[in-house]
Amino acid sequence: MNSDEDTEVIGYQHLINEFGIFGPIQSIRIPSGKSYAFIKYYNYEDAQHAFRYFTKNDCIIDT
Repeated sequence: MNSDEDTEVIGYQHLINEFGIFGPIQSIRIPSGKSYAFIKYYNYEDAQHAFRYFTKNDCIIDT
């Protein structure tokens, strides 16, 4: 597996464990080194919370 796949899988599983997000509907891109990982969320609030958790940034990257 490459780093993008690792980031996506680890990040998504962590969100399931941490926030109880079980039914992904929307997705955002999370910077991973020089590329992006795609992670899906129920809604904007979950996505924003998770995005800040991973990046410590206030912006959502639209997909």
